Amino acid sequence: MPFLDADESWSLYCKVFGKIKFPSKFEQIGRDIVKKCEGLPLAITVIASLLSKTLEDEEKWKNVAKSVMGDSNDACSRILYLSYNQLPHHLKACFLYFGVFREDYEIPMKKLVRLWAAEGFLRVVKHVNMEKVAMECLQDLVDRSLVIISKHSYNGEMKRIRIHDLLRDLCLREARLENLLNINGAKKPCRWISHTSGSFYNEIFKFEDECFHKSHSFHLSSHLYYFWNADVKRLFSHLKLLRVVDMRNRFWDAIIDLNVFANLVHLRYLALYTNDYCGVNLFEHWYNMQTFIVSGDGVILYSSELFGIWKMPLLRNFCIGRICSLETPSVVYRNLENISWLESKLCTKDLFTMIPNLKTLGVDGGYYVNSPYCFYNFVHLEKLEKLSIRRWMNLNLVICSSIPWTTSLPNLKKLSLLKCNLQWSELSAISMLSNLEVLKLIDACEGPEWETSDGG
Repeated sequence: MPFLDADESWSLYCKVFGKIKFPSKFEQIGRDIVKKCEGLPLAITVIASLLSKTLEDEEKWKNVAKSVMGDSNDACSRILYLSYNQLPHHLKACFLYFGVFREDYEIPMKKLVRLWAAEGFLRVVKHVNMEKVAMECLQDLVDRSLVIISKHSYNGEMKRIRIHDLLRDLCLREARLENLLNINGAKKPCRWISHTSGSFYNEIFKFEDECFHKSHSFHLSSHLYYFWNADVKRLFSHLKLLRVVDMRNRFWDAIIDLNVFANLVHLRYLALYTNDYCGVNLFEHWYNMQTFIVSGDGVILYSSELFGIWKMPLLRNFCIGRICSLETPSVVYRNLENISWLESKLCTKDLFTMIPNLKTLGVDGGYYVNSPYCFYNFVHLEKLEKLSIRRWMNLNLVICSSIPWTTSLPNLKKLSLLKCNLQWSELSAISMLSNLEVLKLIDACEGPEWETSDGG
């Protein structure tokens, strides 16, 4: 973005502030501050956001002005630091956490919220959903122009977040000063470990150093090749206090044995990806687990682990490549909001009545000819908002059947169909979903084109 002239700078200041007229004394202070920004849009945006949240008190505004006055070369840095320093304590941790992500990474909002919850940044508010608390924190950072919404979802809500390079530099600097963040294995005590370089395999021995033994989270964003279980076990045998292990979307060219994570009794967030076979182990002592994600076509939850999921009472998100067996719990689990991918035979009334707050569900047909009867059981998921169905070879029999779509899925907002052999004409029944806002089709339909009709 180019530098702005004086008029453009003031115009941007007013736009961020949300008004163009100010009492004369506050306008003069504002113009003096904007002049020190020397046309840098980021500095203008951040300082205007800060002042918009500052009480219109002349002394307070003058104190802000004094904080940014001085050598022009450092004005931007002082403005950014001032805005950070004005954050409440819990928001400072949320902001500094952006430093664990690699440069220019667009962070999925849901992932960020889950990580914040696992790290314990979010204040627990009675009867208030944790995601709502996190969204309020994130919105506060957006309003202060410290982070940027890079992508909105279909309903206008935040979907992906990113941070300006200069603000990321501030994150890294302050997080290191507070002994919070360690990047790429420098031997220094820290709370969060983030590895972004491509040489991780050769540096794994560094984490045996005692300075890492009290770390709470481990983030790996470099690619992995031939990363064997012995190496993983060696790594995590020294990091016993971890709450977060985020190694998702990495190329892991080996069969994973989740026993290597067995000693991590404090684990709250585990995210992995593998392109190979993996039988999922669920350990009884993972009672702090909130998010459990092991992605990949070869990832399977077998019958030997039937009850493992129900020994994690705080679990909110449970995403496995394929869930082949799952016993019905003996008590109601109200925390669970997201589960995938369930085989269709597991979508029973008995299961759904025990997880009444489920909002997101993924069903896997496994390329088999499946019975449509499981769809009648969705009526027991009154809060279900997002449904994904994949690899269902006779889905046309479901969609065109007598299933009462309106009453079975009254609150469904998003429906995703993946790798199903539907004809375009068979989608008309979906029009009965009165609250549906998004229909996502990926290799779902056959035929030349979709001919829509009035009302469906």
